[in-house]
Amino acid sequence: MESARQDLERAFLNLPELKHVGMALMQFAISLFGNPQIVRTETGGFSIRHLGRGFLDFSFPEGREGIRLHVNVEAENLAGQDKRWLPIADGCPYLMCEIKRQNQLAVAARYIEAAHAKYLGTRLTSSDGLDRTVN
Repeated sequence: MESARQDLERAFLNLPELKHVGMALMQFAISLFGNPQIVRTETGGFSIRHLGRGFLDFSFPEGREGIRLHVNVEAENLAGQDKRWLPIADGCPYLMCEIKRQNQLAVAARYIEAAHAKYLGTRLTSSDGLDRTVN
């Protein structure tokens, strides 16, 4: 049986112009959390989760090359310049942007980094105050 991670890698590798962008974003997200869980979503995308909590999803638009990046961030925490380069909009379950060009890689990585920073800020405010993450 194929793992969701292998399915996600295959989905990225099927993108002629964006395969390396997708693989780089996936590897970057994995490196932030060490060993996150990658699961298929109900809508056919892929969710990257740590300790059962989602922080970003990848999905793919029908009929054209692109990567939809859904990031669990607050829009006001993103740089205005970045939002002009890679517009972000309301989406489900998180804010969403669509990567259409290779030169959007750096901004997409900053969005992932912002989602990671949000996660780090929330993990210290659990109801019992204990940090259960493994560093």
